[in-house]
Amino acid sequence: YLAMMKQQGHDLSDAIVYRPKDLEQAHARAVAESERKNVEEVVKEYNEKFPNVKEIMKKAAKRYAYRNDRYIMVIPEGIEDVLIEGKTLHHCISSSDRYIGRINKGETYIGFVRRVEKQDIPFYSIEFEPGGTVRQKRTYYDRHDEHIDEVVEFLREWQEHIKATMT
Repeated sequence: YLAMMKQQGHDLSDAIVYRPKDLEQAHARAVAESERKNVEEVVKEYNEKFPNVKEIMKKAAKRYAYRNDRYIMVIPEGIEDVLIEGKTLHHCISSSDRYIGRINKGETYIGFVRRVEKQDIPFYSIEFEPGGTVRQKRTYYDRHDEHIDEVVEFLREWQEHIKATMT
């Protein structure tokens, strides 16, 4: 964490930097900032290759965003958000343009399940079809963790919400 903060030009003698209130959250923000700088060129390339994706994601946000008292489904605002999520969680959504291409075709969407109290910390990435069918749900390193049952329960609730809004 401190090495990233130093590389980003932060003052390491500042207590807010060297002793953050929530180290996990501060680390996640530092990783996201590092990844953001690494993905700028890829974002430019993908935006040229898939010019409709940003508008598709914007429409998807209105339809698929959802929250309950524990979790929230966040729809990324653009390609950059998808790439940063994948790089932060070290999984496949950032490894190629396959997922962005699927979004561009209207075949699939990407969503981020986050904890309500830690909305800026990546938790689970979800690939789902337009009707809400979940294709994949992954956390760090393309895995499931001890929270998978809670995430699945939230996703079922989210799917019921989608069904209710479609009729």
